Amino acid sequence: MIDLTDKHGLLKQFKDEQLNKTLTMFEWSNLPDTLPAVELEKMLQINGYAVIAKYQGKVYAFQGGFTGQDVYNQPTQVIVNNPALKNNTTYTIDEDCVVIKNDDMKQGLIKAYEYYGQRLIENQITMLMTDYNLRMPFTISSSDDQTTQSAKDYLNSIIDGSLGVIGEQKLFKALSVTPTSSKQTSTFADLYGYQQFITAQLNNEIGLATNNNMKRERLTTNEIEVNKNASYPLVDNMLKNRKMAADKINKMFDLDIDVEYGSIWGSDDDTPDDDTPADDTPDDDTPADDTPA
Repeated sequence: MIDLTDKHGLLKQFKDEQLNKTLTMFEWSNLPDTLPAVELEKMLQINGYAVIAKYQGKVYAFQGGFTGQDVYNQPTQVIVNNPALKNNTTYTIDEDCVVIKNDDMKQGLIKAYEYYGQRLIENQITMLMTDYNLRMPFTISSSDDQTTQSAKDYLNSIIDGSLGVIGEQKLFKALSVTPTSSKQTSTFADLYGYQQFITAQLNNEIGLATNNNMKRERLTTNEIEVNKNASYPLVDNMLKNRKMAADKINKMFDLDIDVEYGSIWGSDDDTPDDDTPADDTPDDDTPADDTPA
C-alpha cells in the first residue's frame, strides 16, 4: 500500500511518471543498435547531456567527467569510466567524441520535475489532511480517563451501527464538544485549483500547452494563443541541440541519424501534406472569358 505521506517515495514516483511521458518527446531514426533511443533520452533528460563516442568499433552513449577549458570556459575533454565495457578513456570533445546537450545549459528536465513535484506533493498531502478533517464535524475532549473511555465506547457503538447510549449524567458535564471549521469545503476547492495550476505550469514547461488561467469565465482566442506560445521555447531549444549534435555525429562516425518531434509534440506541425490538393481558384487578375455564348 502506498504511503501517502512518504514525500521521497512519492517524488521518485512522480519523476518516473513524467519521464514516461517525455521520453517520447523526440523520435530518433537510424541510430546504431548500440545506441538505444530510450537510453539516450534518459541520459539527456536526467543528466542534461550524453557523450557519444566510439569504443571497440561501436558507437555508444556515455556519462563522464568534464575537464579542460577553452576560451569560453567550456570543457575540452571528457573522462569516461564505464565498468560494463571496461572503458577508461579520456576523449577530446569534437575530435573523437560529441557531447549532446539536452538544452543550452545542460539542465535536463529532472530539476523541473523535482521543483513542481515537491509543490504538488505538499499540496496533495494538505488535501489529504483536509479530507481527513472533513470526516470530523466536531472534536471531543474529556477531563479524565473514565470519561475518555466512555466516549470511545459511545463512538465505537455508532461506528458498529448500534445506537449509542450515555447512561450517566456526569458524562455530559465531563465532555466538551467543539465544532470544526465550517470553511473546510472552500479550502479544499482552493487546494484543488492550486493543484491544477501547478500541473498546468509544468505541462507548459515541457511543451504541452495547458490553460493556467484561473478565471472562471471562458478564455479568448488571444489568451489561448499566449498559453500555446509560452510552451515552445524550452522544447525548441532541446530539439535544436539534438539536431546540432546529430550533424556532428553523422560527420564524425559516418552515420545518418536524425531527430524530430515525436508523439503529441509533433502533432502541431502545420506543414501541408504532399497530397494536399492544389488550389484551383483563379487569381483576381485572370482575364475574363470573352467567348460569345
